[in-house]
Amino acid sequence: MTDLIFTNKKPTSRDVARLAGVSQSTVSRALNGAATESKVKEASYNKIRQVAEQIGYRPNLLARSMISGKSNIIGLVIGDKLGPFYQSVITEFIKQTQLQGKNCLVFQLDKRQKIEDILEKVLQFQVEAIVVTAPALSQASAEVCSTAQVPLILFNRFQEGLDSNMVYTNSYQGATLAAHHLLNANHQHFGYIRYHEDTAEEKEKARAFKDFLNKNGVKEIHEIKAEYTYESGYQAFLELYTNHPQITALFCTSDLMAYGAMDVARNELGLNIPENLSIIGYDNLPMSQWKSYQLDSIAQPIIQLVDETLQAILTMVNKSTKANSLVKIIDVELVQRNSVKKREG
Repeated sequence: MTDLIFTNKKPTSRDVARLAGVSQSTVSRALNGAATESKVKEASYNKIRQVAEQIGYRPNLLARSMISGKSNIIGLVIGDKLGPFYQSVITEFIKQTQLQGKNCLVFQLDKRQKIEDILEKVLQFQVEAIVVTAPALSQASAEVCSTAQVPLILFNRFQEGLDSNMVYTNSYQGATLAAHHLLNANHQHFGYIRYHEDTAEEKEKARAFKDFLNKNGVKEIHEIKAEYTYESGYQAFLELYTNHPQITALFCTSDLMAYGAMDVARNELGLNIPENLSIIGYDNLPMSQWKSYQLDSIAQPIIQLVDETLQAILTMVNKSTKANSLVKIIDVELVQRNSVKKREG
């Protein structure tokens, strides 16, 4: 093989084709998939790959997308505050997207930005679909994607009256499981730490938790709002218990809140968990397994959430279906460890 000397000129697919003794279309097929998928003879396939590596040629994905009209890029729009749950979501989403032969482009929505503006920016990258985890989405936002004929899916978000695809976990079921678990442990004096914003998910959790307890004769539910953070959960329970020391059971709508509540209960209030105080969280974060917490929690199946979302995207993209008609609700489950104990009597 004759060596090429490149100065300021980047190697091209024509250079690879000439040095490998094949056509440019054969180079394109060989570098876009495995030998069996590309329908290129194994000897030619191996030679093309060897030449490309030796001269430092890499396919231009952007140029290819302009020609084919397919970018193989999924846009993922996330909120401005990322806790461990959504960090795990991003990791899993990127992994599964790449396994499908596509790429994930992540955009973070700042509180100062309008969702419509960020969606317009995402669309400029010729994405095949957009997945939104940010809590606020208007009908105008959905119409931005509809006009561009790009599928839009709300990930683990539910909004009534919004004409959009949605894949989310059953918040009502999750909070009902939490209430049943604590009530089944003979508790009657409940504390409840919830997120300070009235998202659809938080409303569903509040309605389910209170409905179940009220229907079973429980009237004493002391509520306080907080951020989805350890520090906020710490301060929230300190205030809640100081005002209502009769509380023996606590439901937190985030594991992070629950960790803070557990630590303040033990370190400042002198409570033993679960002997004096039973606590259940939400999300089943990996830290919930730690010996220092052993937190009972409602688990959201991240892998299934991401898989269902990507399968919906592939169906819509492959069939050119842009209609906003998909609503997929995924069940959650209670994971029991050692933070809830049945009271005597």
